[in-house]
Amino acid sequence: MNLQLRRMQKIGSALLALLLGWNIGIMPAEAAEQEETPIAITAKHFPDAVFRDYVSNQIDTSPKDGFLSSAEIQQTNSISLTGAEYAELEDLTGISCFSNLMLLNCIGTNLKELDLSQNKMLGILKSDCILDVAGDNHSAFCGLQQQPAYRVAAVW
Repeated sequence: MNLQLRRMQKIGSALLALLLGWNIGIMPAEAAEQEETPIAITAKHFPDAVFRDYVSNQIDTSPKDGFLSSAEIQQTNSISLTGAEYAELEDLTGISCFSNLMLLNCIGTNLKELDLSQNKMLGILKSDCILDVAGDNHSAFCGLQQQPAYRVAAVW
């Protein structure tokens, strides 16, 4: 009986060492590789030309190379799309990559729907149009109970 218990302890210890080695040695390197992959500022990632121009001119800053680095993405905590140059904005596909986004101002745009499901940090949405907004954090905007989508008018 003691022999079997010792064998099981050795096997358990070996498995634990293997799992710890896997988590410490391999996983962080893979995660770091994925984080460093730049996002091309193209129609594939940002289909709306107005939003793509904003990303290119306002967020792709250092170096200005047509790609969003992980640093540029991480540093983006507010996006303001107000004024006449954004009146034709209809689609914010690609906004999901800005995981640290805390403020989105889209007053004066032509948005009809908005997926904020990946923008977990978002706390302020400014809009003067009626939007179908999808995302888990919608209750933070207007105090609604969990719903897959909801109508938002002028959330400040």
